[in-house]
Amino acid sequence: MFFRKRKLKGSVNDQKKALFIKGEKFYRQDKFEESNQCLDEVLKLDPNNDEVWFLKSIIFGLMDNLNEAVNCLDHVVEINPKNIDAWQRKGKLLNKLGKYHEALKSSEEALKLDPNNYKALSNKARSLSRLKKYHEAFDYCNRSLELNPEYFKAWCYKAIILLQLEKSDEALQCFEKVLILNPNNAHAWSGKGLALEMLGRTEEALKCYKRALELDPNLRKFLKTSKI
Repeated sequence: MFFRKRKLKGSVNDQKKALFIKGEKFYRQDKFEESNQCLDEVLKLDPNNDEVWFLKSIIFGLMDNLNEAVNCLDHVVEINPKNIDAWQRKGKLLNKLGKYHEALKSSEEALKLDPNNYKALSNKARSLSRLKKYHEAFDYCNRSLELNPEYFKAWCYKAIILLQLEKSDEALQCFEKVLILNPNNAHAWSGKGLALEMLGRTEEALKCYKRALELDPNLRKFLKTSKI
């Protein structure tokens, strides 16, 4: 009987492993529905598998289903409250959903576990900026960039904060840094255009706006200028 139980347990573990590998393979092939189906089968066998819940959060994020992505991360941190990546990612997604107070709490949980997590510092900066706490947000951007000077998102958030503080020259420099690191970032091109427009450099601004629209036509509704 003991042998049969051990054999059964081994069989279940083999099944979980095979399903996870299959789900991961579908994920790498951008077959997200198929991947989720495999991962759901794993969770039927092992509901407390935080690795599976985390992968599902990534997949839902790629499918633009941010609420489900956050729900998956809720499972991760319930199972493993010390999962730094889950807290960090949750803060990022809640920012995207406009839930800035909740995002702030998630980033702070990540930073309790790892005070030098440059992504969590940047996420916290974004939340604070959206809550109009610009000077505090600026400090967190700088802390993030001290740890990773190549992290373009922190440069982008810093530039946006500087625009809010009406420091257009400094904002322009930050947007230019973003575009060195990520030349096809449409938001950075539109931000650079706005900084140039605020500095009275209209022709240069229009070129930046046009480049932003080439990269992301959906930005048109956010651009205030009618000259594009």
